[in-house]
Amino acid sequence: MKIKIKRNKTLKDKIYNKIVEYRKTLITTIIFMIPIIFVLYILNVHNYIFPKTLGNSIIFRLDIYYRYFALIFAFMHFYELYYTKEKPSLSNCFIYLFLGMTIVSTMFSYNQNIALYGYPNRYEGMFTLLFYGFLYLNCQKVKDIDYVKKMTKIIIFYTFIQLFTVILQLTGLFSKVIYMYKTGDAIGLTENCNFLGSLMCMISMITSGAFILKLEEKNYFYLIGFIGSYITLLLANSTGPFISFIGTFTLFIIYTLIKKSLNIKNLIIVILLTIILYPIVLNKNDEITPEIKSHIMYFVDKFQNSSDENNKGDESNLTTNQLGHGRVKIWKNVWCLVEDSPLIGYGPDNLGVVYKEFVVDDYKIADKAHNIYLHILVSSGIFSLVGYLGFVILNIKYALKSKNSFIICLSFGIIAYSIQGIFNINVNEVTPYFYIILGFLSCLIRENSSKTNNNQHLTVK
Repeated sequence: MKIKIKRNKTLKDKIYNKIVEYRKTLITTIIFMIPIIFVLYILNVHNYIFPKTLGNSIIFRLDIYYRYFALIFAFMHFYELYYTKEKPSLSNCFIYLFLGMTIVSTMFSYNQNIALYGYPNRYEGMFTLLFYGFLYLNCQKVKDIDYVKKMTKIIIFYTFIQLFTVILQLTGLFSKVIYMYKTGDAIGLTENCNFLGSLMCMISMITSGAFILKLEEKNYFYLIGFIGSYITLLLANSTGPFISFIGTFTLFIIYTLIKKSLNIKNLIIVILLTIILYPIVLNKNDEITPEIKSHIMYFVDKFQNSSDENNKGDESNLTTNQLGHGRVKIWKNVWCLVEDSPLIGYGPDNLGVVYKEFVVDDYKIADKAHNIYLHILVSSGIFSLVGYLGFVILNIKYALKSKNSFIICLSFGIIAYSIQGIFNINVNEVTPYFYIILGFLSCLIRENSSKTNNNQHLTVK
């Protein structure tokens, strides 16, 4: 008869158990905290409570909280590695490279104070970037699939709060209460329509995919979620996120056709809604269609060599400097800066200072590259960009090999956000949701892989 000896829990065991216990609580806190803190900030509450002392510098700024969460999540992650003696996965090695180069570039940055805390009104310095990375690493370790699904639904539900806010903004009711909004600005609980669009294109892709793949027996939550997020995406009137959603949705259809996992009825419903809602929602406020047409005409004219930038017959009415709302000009200037410091960049969020200092042919100050990947490159260098691309691409690669519908839906949401990142920027009221979804995706991949391996062991004779 074997006697089981019960081992007393040591301090190491207790700390580890507390980490496992409180991880979900902290992630949930962040999901709810971001809209609450941001609403308090834009309501100008700080000037009512602290008119002469703190102003808007401490209490109602998201990056202040991110600094503390970054330290907590970093401790939790590294202690768990120490306790479990788990070897880092390849994708995690890439994110370590990304975070490591962020620290190195901060040490040798053009302006260390900005590198640590971020450029004014952007606040995506080293501490915020570390927060993103360790948030992802902790979401990856949740292991509770029901919790992952529940939190994903809460993020989807956040869509309706955004939509309600947008309706108030478009009707002018918000501008009477909130000082930073003007009548007609559909920017939701963000500071720009492009930021709202980046979040909505990701959620639109997740919800449409979940409905088409019949993620649940009662699948109407995802259909309603898609309608809400797609309407909000349209109202944002941001071309880049819209094109990203349409492009990713097309890739999704091709992928599911190849995998033979497509529900034709649900697909037709989503396609019809996508087509019908476009003219109804935008009506006379459509800025997406004219912009797409003008850009197409620009490239057609260039290809045919039949127009000149100053030619009155140029139907696109665009010059090279106006292309992409001036993004192309910014990209060219930023690329020149990259060539001067390709390895470690100028430091996190230092672009605004460097651009003002060294770029002489642009009267604007570009504090962001308006391209996530180019911004990482100019901020932290080529190795940092390799690290970022590495862990994102590997997660997508592993996800697309899966037969799990939930994994596939989240992966295409990540793809949608990544594509719009070519024309857009990361901001601290939206980007954490990307890292949370990416962390949940990685968690599901690990759990799915673990179950597959166990099943294989059980079937071996």
